[in-house]
Amino acid sequence: MDDDSKFELWCYGVFMIAVLILVVLLSIFSYLICILVGPEYPKMNVAELTVSTASAGVIWNAALLVEQPEDFGDLFFREVECFVYYHWDATQPLALASVEPFVLRSIDKTVIKVKITMERPVEEVLENMNIEQRSVGTVAVGLGLRMQGTYVLGSWWKREYGHIEAYCDNVKVAFANSTGEGRLVTGDTGGSLPSCSYNRVKPEDAAIMFL
Repeated sequence: MDDDSKFELWCYGVFMIAVLILVVLLSIFSYLICILVGPEYPKMNVAELTVSTASAGVIWNAALLVEQPEDFGDLFFREVECFVYYHWDATQPLALASVEPFVLRSIDKTVIKVKITMERPVEEVLENMNIEQRSVGTVAVGLGLRMQGTYVLGSWWKREYGHIEAYCDNVKVAFANSTGEGRLVTGDTGGSLPSCSYNRVKPEDAAIMFL
């Protein structure tokens, strides 16, 4: 083997070692970022929503599909409240109910079911809903979640997300004539579920700690 070939082989070896070191450093950096920042909030969709009238008032039965798409740690949620609102005004809930705490493991999903009773419906809201129903055939409401979240990695790392709020706007409900009962409309194809978005937690509301 001549000197030129040896030099080319040496350069190739140095290049491969440099690439390997770069890959390792990027992997370590990504891992540390995941630990410090934590995973994204879980994906959330409205899987089901029905409304009916009873002697107790207007009853909303909702089911929310919550998915953790990342294979990195567990998400714990507590102090969970679900509420119904109208006209995109989540600051004025029509009614709310408590939800059992839940946990999402890596690449996991769960369904949150909740029954919300609106004991004293506001006449103005009911009138506006009736007008909307007669006008477009559906009523658009919103579902909201308020909760405290914690991200846990193994038995040694925990990050408090603090107060989290999720909003599912423009959830369309179609009412049957004369029965007062309504059901979620899932789109023209029947296959799309209304999605939810989050209000990001303020930095000062979050905390990072070792277990």
